[in-house]
Amino acid sequence: MKFVVRKGSLYLVLIVTALLVLSDSLDALMRGKDAAIFRQFADASPEISAADYVALISISLIINTLIPVTYAIYQYFSLRFAGQSSLARAVWGILLIGALAMRLLGINLSSLFAILSSVCLAVLFIHHILMKSAVNRERSSTR
Repeated sequence: MKFVVRKGSLYLVLIVTALLVLSDSLDALMRGKDAAIFRQFADASPEISAADYVALISISLIINTLIPVTYAIYQYFSLRFAGQSSLARAVWGILLIGALAMRLLGINLSSLFAILSSVCLAVLFIHHILMKSAVNRERSSTR
């Protein structure tokens, strides 16, 4: 069974995703430009150069933002064209909770941007769950 995403719900997903990408980008910028953090990393792994360190930060930025950004793109296209199936909603729920768990396991509590991006990802997951329960209420009221 398919259902259509509402525009207000889409705007919330897009704004939270944009805030998440911004905070992740600023966190990566701060980690990449801070010499003290690089020195700590270099002491732990002396064979890695500064270019390798910056590449590692760039790859972690891409990995951290990949699932939320593709979720927002999926929400946009499901509103615009087809709607969402129950299987797709379940898969996105699993992906979002997995991304949230990985982020919480590796969170840097000294970085405000890392905490903000974790909160944004939690808001996306909670919104995803609440959107599903709202659709279930609509289905039961129309029967």
